[in-house]
Amino acid sequence: MSRDPLRGGLYENLFILEILKSGLNHGRRPELFFYRDTNGNEVDLVIKKGRTLVPVEIKSAVTFTPDFLKGIERFKKITGDRCSKGYVLYNGHDEYTLKGTRVFNPLAHEGLEACLF
Repeated sequence: MSRDPLRGGLYENLFILEILKSGLNHGRRPELFFYRDTNGNEVDLVIKKGRTLVPVEIKSAVTFTPDFLKGIERFKKITGDRCSKGYVLYNGHDEYTLKGTRVFNPLAHEGLEACLF
């Protein structure tokens, strides 16, 4: 599967469904959206928590690149104070925070609850 052309979409859907399931299992109904503007800039997942928007970028890559932050950075500029820190979920082993965005592998580190609660 690591070479399958649909790998990115499958990986993305796996985590979106896990976030939805985790929220429902905690008695909450998460409000999940995606963002795409007319120029094709996008964020894979936006979680609405009250008036706050949480941007989440999901990448199946094993190696992190700073390009993963572009969509979240643009989204933060547009939404201003309504946006909380973002998350990049990827398939690598390292965990860190860059420009206020937490980068981690939810399969290797703590679960997805960090995005929801």
